[in-house]
Amino acid sequence: MADTDGESSVDDSLVFPDDIGTAIVFLDKEALLARLTTDHRSERKQAVVDRFFEISGDRAYYVTDAYVVAEVISAFRSKRGAHEALDLYEDIKDSDLVVQHGSDSWESNNLTASPRTVLDAAAEFLAQYPKHDVSIQEAILILQAKRGDDYLFSFDGPIRKLGRACGLSVYPVTEEIYLG
Repeated sequence: MADTDGESSVDDSLVFPDDIGTAIVFLDKEALLARLTTDHRSERKQAVVDRFFEISGDRAYYVTDAYVVAEVISAFRSKRGAHEALDLYEDIKDSDLVVQHGSDSWESNNLTASPRTVLDAAAEFLAQYPKHDVSIQEAILILQAKRGDDYLFSFDGPIRKLGRACGLSVYPVTEEIYLG
């Protein structure tokens, strides 16, 4: 990352290493808000997010969950209003972001798992990790990432800790990259 404020620069390998190759990267609420808006991030987070998407480029497929999209739209609506939230929703639908419900595309009419099945799996997963303070929609996202050899991009400390406890590779590698 370029040094613009006289601070030390960050090694790109801590943001998204070259040796990963092509990857599926799951984005949580904070990462999605940081990517799609400027309202929810510091300059440092913005620089990390921009650099992450720049260096991951064609090597990453970005994925999130329908529940995370609902959380993002709700958070944005409370800050900016209904019209802006609906505009953001349209931007998400028009983007190359893959949105899933369980293991299915959110556009599928033939879901392999009902919403209750997805929520039951997340509740069971949370019961296995009682010391990790994450929401049920965050648990769903981590479960999705665990299904494959996938990665998680998050600024949220509890999500990052649970992802690592489950064996996921979490980026950015350290919180110091974006906390300064």
